[in-house]
Amino acid sequence: MSNSKDLNKNCQSIDGSPLGGPLTGKPMREAQVLSSEGVQALITCTPQLVSLKTVYSNIDTLHLSVYADLSGSNLLEEIEKSREVAREFEKECIPFTYFSPQWNVHRSGRRFFTYHISMADTHIYFNKRSVHGDFPTCLIEIGSMSSHHPGAFSVFEDIKKFLKSCDISIKKHHVTRVDLSTDFVNINFRDLDLHNIEKWITRAIDAHVHYVGRSVSGISIGKGALMCRIYDKRKELNVKQATAKTDFFNRQWGLVSDDKKTPVVRVEFQFRREALKEFKTDDLYQIDTVDDLQGVLNGLWGYSSKSWAKHCETEVDRSNNNQSRDAVISPFWKLVQLVDFNAENSNLWRHREKNQYINVKALIDQGIGCLTSAVAATIESMDDFKDVAIDASTIVWRELRNRIELHTDELYEKMEIVFNRNNLNLSKTYV
Repeated sequence: MSNSKDLNKNCQSIDGSPLGGPLTGKPMREAQVLSSEGVQALITCTPQLVSLKTVYSNIDTLHLSVYADLSGSNLLEEIEKSREVAREFEKECIPFTYFSPQWNVHRSGRRFFTYHISMADTHIYFNKRSVHGDFPTCLIEIGSMSSHHPGAFSVFEDIKKFLKSCDISIKKHHVTRVDLSTDFVNINFRDLDLHNIEKWITRAIDAHVHYVGRSVSGISIGKGALMCRIYDKRKELNVKQATAKTDFFNRQWGLVSDDKKTPVVRVEFQFRREALKEFKTDDLYQIDTVDDLQGVLNGLWGYSSKSWAKHCETEVDRSNNNQSRDAVISPFWKLVQLVDFNAENSNLWRHREKNQYINVKALIDQGIGCLTSAVAATIESMDDFKDVAIDASTIVWRELRNRIELHTDELYEKMEIVFNRNNLNLSKTYV
C-alpha cells in the first residue's frame, strides 16, 4: 500500500536477526514481531519451545462490502459478454482482458451478486443495485495467499485503482471479516496440549477439537462474530496436498520450497463485522473501514489472546471464582500474547450491547418517582426542595445497607430472580 506503512507482514527469527520476505525481495526478514528477550526467556524454561525458529504474523483473510457506483461504467456489460462465452463453451471461467489481462470471469456469481471476477485467490462480486441504497453493490474477498503477499491492504489499493480505471467510484466500504494469524515454525502441535478443553479460560460458549483420522489436528473456540482456530498447519497442507500453497508458505517461513516435515502451529483469530463494531478506541467509535483496521491490529490480537481466550499450564479449577486471576498461562500462550503486528498500540476495548428482557429505564423512573414521594413526605418545607437528591441518596444507602446486613438471603433471592429474567444463557445449563 503506497500511502501507509506495511502492516501486513511481520517476521522474526528466534535470535532476533532480521528475516526477509516477499516485500523486501529477500528471503523473509523484515519486521520484529516478538521481544527477543521475552522469547528467549520462554524458550530457556520450556522444552516444547526449544526448537522454535520463526514467528510469522499476518492478516490471513480480508472481506469487504463496498458501495461502488457502477452507473458510469460498462464493466458489467463486458463481464456479461464473457459470461455468455463461458456458458457457451461450458467453462467455469475464462480470461478477462478488460483493462487488465490478469482477471478471470466466472460464468456464475453468488446470491444477490450476479457478476464474479477473480485473480489468484482474490474475488470481486458485483450486482446492478443503486449505490444509494442500503445494500452493497460489490463484495471483495481477499484470500490467504494474497493477504500474505503482496498483502491485504496492498491488494485493496490495487483493486481501487482497477475500479477507478473502469470509471467506478467507491462511495464507502465496510470491513465484514478479517482473520489475523500467526505461524510458529518448528513447534509440534501435539506437544502443547492445546486440545485439552479443561486448560482453557475463554468467554466463548463452545469449543471443538478436530481430528485427521484418529490424530488431533486442531481446536476451534467460539463461533460466529469472534472465533479462534489453532491447528497443525503442516498437517493441513499435507492432507490437502496443496502443492502450490506448501511451496508458497515454506518460502514465507524461510524453509525450502518442498519441505513437508518441519512442523508449524498456526493461531488464528477471526473477526466478523458484528464483533468489529463492538471494538472502540479513544478516537474510534467502531472498526468500520480499512483505515480503522490498520490502527488496531495489535489491539485486536491483544484482546483476543489476553482477555477473550487463554491457554493455561494446568487444568483450570472451575469451582474457583477467581480462576482467571489465579490460573498460570502456558508458556506457548505467553508467546502468543507477545505477538506484534508492527502496528499502533491503540487503547482498544470491547463494548457489547446486552439484550434487555426487562425495561430497566422504566424501573428506574418508577423508583425515582417512589423515592421522590417518600422524600417529599419527610421534608418540613418546600424550601428544601433542592436537597431532595441528597436526602434520597442517604435514605437509599441506609435502607439498602440494612437489607444487605439483616436480610442477605432474601435480597439475594430477589436479585437472582430478576437476573434470571433478564439473562438468556442456555449454554451454562448443560455444562
